[in-house]
Amino acid sequence: MRIKTEDIDWQPRTAPEALAALELLSSRLREADDRRAVFIDVYAIITRRVVEVTRADDHKGFLDPR
Repeated sequence: MRIKTEDIDWQPRTAPEALAALELLSSRLREADDRRAVFIDVYAIITRRVVEVTRADDHKGFLDPR
């Protein structure tokens, strides 16, 4: 089964954009019962944490959140 990928942003410029792309790709892979989704999920977990940290007031450890 082929999955639709034309609407996925393959060159995100920000962490939130990257997270959105990863989440969309993961959902498409899971809908197709494609086990490769687990790899995308790992990247999404890390990216989600980066988004959370850069949005926090103290940046929780990032010296330069940009």
